[in-house]
Amino acid sequence: MSAVSHTFDIDPQNPDEIPAAWLDEMADDPSITIEQIRKRQRIAKAAWMPPKEAPVALQIAAKVLGGMQKARAMQDQGPKSLNLTMVSISAEGQVLPVFPEKEVKHE
Repeated sequence: MSAVSHTFDIDPQNPDEIPAAWLDEMADDPSITIEQIRKRQRIAKAAWMPPKEAPVALQIAAKVLGGMQKARAMQDQGPKSLNLTMVSISAEGQVLPVFPEKEVKHE
């Protein structure tokens, strides 16, 4: 989220310069510290890097977000019952167990 929301605030030609909007935001809100602004700047600079050089955290975050979106899209697509086949080796003359079928609900 931080990489996407703040990346285009910095100038890729001069990424070490803190944007004036961030400094104004810091002046308006005393709870924002210079350390938070520097962290925001590091994340934005990392987002400008090529994928081969970017921090692994950005790649992991992108994969997690993609997985969450895919899971949400597919949550109503799966089967409502789970069918299992069980093979058991039992003694001669022993009655095979019968297992109840259970309906699985997606939440």
